[in-house]
Amino acid sequence: MAYCLAYLCLIYDVINGIKKVKINLSFGFYFLVVFVINSYFLFRLYDIFKETILNNIELFFVVLRMSSLLLFALLSFTWYFSSESKNTILLLCISISLVFSDILYLINEYYIFTLAFDIISKLLYGLTLYCFYRYLKNLYSSKKDNNFSGILSSIKQ
Repeated sequence: MAYCLAYLCLIYDVINGIKKVKINLSFGFYFLVVFVINSYFLFRLYDIFKETILNNIELFFVVLRMSSLLLFALLSFTWYFSSESKNTILLLCISISLVFSDILYLINEYYIFTLAFDIISKLLYGLTLYCFYRYLKNLYSSKKDNNFSGILSSIKQ
């Protein structure tokens, strides 16, 4: 449940970050194709997990978690294409590494355990945390009148 709430907070941040979305027909078609392919993979994972997860509440949270990740990835792609900046690239890296890390974790947890998948999942999750740190650092260093730097300077004293 905490993962779902964290992903929803990231989605909220991305929605607030998208200023003007200028997507032409080719990018719109590309987003539609990517969304359909990802939805199909999500549905196939649901079929696999439906057989292995017997608890309906746990299955609901797995589906909610993966759906929110899919939405976060698509919104971060949209934000990246609307304004190509350092923060949007970092957010795109966060979304991609989170999606792959979560899929590998769920496959390891519920389907088949492989040590290589587990290591790759943890490495991707570590990359996510590093990119998120860089994203927040860039976000707060770019703002001139933030209270965050005042808080940090008062802590250092």
